[in-house]
Amino acid sequence: MKDRIHMQVISDNYRQIPSVAFQRRQSVPVNSSLRLVQVLKLPRQCHHQSLKIQLIERHPNQKEFTDLNHQNDRKQKRKYLKYYCVYLPLCIYLLMISLICLGTIIAAIVIGLLSLAKTTTTTATTTSEITTVTTTSIITTTQTTAIPCSPSCNSEQTCIQNVCTNVGYLACTLTWSRPGDGDIVVTTPSGKTICYTNRGPSNATDQGELDRDDQVGEGPENVYWPSNGTLPPTGTYYVCFEPYQFNNPIISIINPITVIYRIVRPSSPTLIFTRTFTSTITNSYNCNITSNTLIGSFNYP
Repeated sequence: MKDRIHMQVISDNYRQIPSVAFQRRQSVPVNSSLRLVQVLKLPRQCHHQSLKIQLIERHPNQKEFTDLNHQNDRKQKRKYLKYYCVYLPLCIYLLMISLICLGTIIAAIVIGLLSLAKTTTTTATTTSEITTVTTTSIITTTQTTAIPCSPSCNSEQTCIQNVCTNVGYLACTLTWSRPGDGDIVVTTPSGKTICYTNRGPSNATDQGELDRDDQVGEGPENVYWPSNGTLPPTGTYYVCFEPYQFNNPIISIINPITVIYRIVRPSSPTLIFTRTFTSTITNSYNCNITSNTLIGSFNYP
């Protein structure tokens, strides 16, 4: 009798367990793994078929959530891989190209500045030479006014720097801008040269004469054809300058020397040629159209 009563009690308890388990299942959150384990640890008799169904129905949602997290992780990894494998190398590559271009531009600017400086120096030198040549080729026609000399000059003379110089039929008079020994050089149309080594008058000078040679001052030096002699040859004359000695100071850009030629003809205006030298240039007293010591040229009559 006691055994039957005990079995009845157990049977009644078994009937109540499913409802209790069902109530516990309803209170367990779907995403709580700890609570889920506690439910699963209930006695085997409590695992009612409906509880199993509910647990199985809840499990796919957890899997979907996990898969979603995995997908997000993969997307994030792809994003990082894309950044580190594509964008970052591309940025580095573009940066390197930019640096190379910048270096090229800087190098070009530096080379340009150096070339400009070199060109400027060359231009300055060339300008000096061109100015010199241009000054040489310019012929200024002007009427000079004689500076009074004491004693006064006669009718066949002119006063230049307080010195009476002979004119005659034709006179070529040379002066320079600072004390020193400069030499006049005149070449006639027949190619004969008049200078301090060939003074004349003679056939070797076409009867022209060097009548004044200044070795310490600023000139004048003078070549002329006397009015009581033969007429000067007709044609083109060349006048040059030889800087025999200018040592205090020497001729330079800082200490240049300016040369002036006056071509005096009684019946014509006086021609004036000027040239500035910035270095000592000599030509062994050769005077023609190609001479680097040429001051100018003119025609007579």
